[in-house]
Amino acid sequence: MSLVTIDYFLAHGYNRFATVEPLLIQTWLDSATLSYVPASLWGVHRVAGIMLCAAHFLEMEWAQTAETAGNATAIASGSGGRSPSAQQDDFQLTTWGRRFSYLRTGLQNGTISPLADEAFSGIPTLGIGFPL
Repeated sequence: MSLVTIDYFLAHGYNRFATVEPLLIQTWLDSATLSYVPASLWGVHRVAGIMLCAAHFLEMEWAQTAETAGNATAIASGSGGRSPSAQQDDFQLTTWGRRFSYLRTGLQNGTISPLADEAFSGIPTLGIGFPL
């Protein structure tokens, strides 16, 4: 379903997730493809967006698992605990998420072109080159 395979993802800068269950990686790649990285906005940056988004969610899974384990230990020792604090869709909480947000914002406001256009000046244009 996803444009990005697990092997491609791991081989292109995301090998830190090599120990993660492949089904979990595929789930986040598919989720990013279907829900977070529409082709109409991302253009040639879509694969990068899918991988950044999936990496963010995988990192958040680790963080929340560690936080939950820490809370369980605290409760067991009698010092209390708290509920996991981070929401997975808070892209500011991981480096991957911040990179994803930067790219998405640039595409939305037109400072990054969705096209492979070396001559892009940073000024969004309508169709045949007229400035918006």
